[in-house]
Amino acid sequence: MKFKAPGNEPEMISLTSGHTIVIEPGGTTVPPRFRKEAVARGCMPVGVGAEDDVLTEEEKRGQLVIDGINKLLDSDDPAAFNGDGKPNLRKLNAVLGFNASREELDAAWAKITPADSDSGGEDIDLSQP
Repeated sequence: MKFKAPGNEPEMISLTSGHTIVIEPGGTTVPPRFRKEAVARGCMPVGVGAEDDVLTEEEKRGQLVIDGINKLLDSDDPAAFNGDGKPNLRKLNAVLGFNASREELDAAWAKITPADSDSGGEDIDLSQP
């Protein structure tokens, strides 16, 4: 069975038995003994996840930032968000494991939050009895 590396770099897998394999981004035939570790490292069988190949690296990175913000939203950490309600960039970068820029955070935040931060519903006149 052929597997492809998760990114643009080859993925090297070494087992405790001493066996080693390098999985290339274009695909490498992977013996059964390596398959579990290959999947654990994000390698996918060739032909599986082909829809991901349509996304650009920028789009993939943007989706990772969105996923990171969602993790912050699910967390109970009060310091995960700034006073203006936006995610704390340092906290986000800690969740992501890489440094996202402020522009990437803002773009992802705009996709998550509605353009109008009001209740989203119909305006209600509370002055009427």
